[in-house]
Amino acid sequence: MKHLYIKNGNVVLNDRIVNGATVAISGGRISAVSKKVKAKKGSFILDAKGCYVSPGFIDTHIHGSPSDVFLNEMRGGTTSIILAFFCDSLDKIAAKAEEVKRFKRKSFLGKNLLGIRLEGPYINKARCGAQNELFINKPDKAQFLQILDMCPGLLKIMTIAPELKGARALIKILKRKNII
Repeated sequence: MKHLYIKNGNVVLNDRIVNGATVAISGGRISAVSKKVKAKKGSFILDAKGCYVSPGFIDTHIHGSPSDVFLNEMRGGTTSIILAFFCDSLDKIAAKAEEVKRFKRKSFLGKNLLGIRLEGPYINKARCGAQNELFINKPDKAQFLQILDMCPGLLKIMTIAPELKGARALIKILKRKNII
């Protein structure tokens, strides 16, 4: 689809709401927001019927299988997610990472799964919350590099307790790789 027009919407912008506007999307990008936009011939036109039209939300901490998560999240306006993994065994982390890779390759929503968030395993047992203590480890560079290899390009956020001995070296690597 080359051109999409969402007409009759109350369009939420940074500084105001434009009532009765049309959003023109061309090549997957917003090209115009105005009350005066005219649809090009052969375009797909969606009538918002006075509903709000806003940017999609991004959920950066949601647990579950990608397909189940998207079915639930889309109902509330979330268009992209970062899938969170509990502290777990390396085998289970690897299996979940493979599930994410498959989803990204095969699902039409794959591009909307922005990556994964690991909760541990280098967290403080005294402040582990709901995490299973069996899978909490002391910072280990070799294991850490193995985790990074399991999640190439997928890891976006990782929870690490900076007060743990050896954590700062791992945090420096994450920072170099632009992982939060």
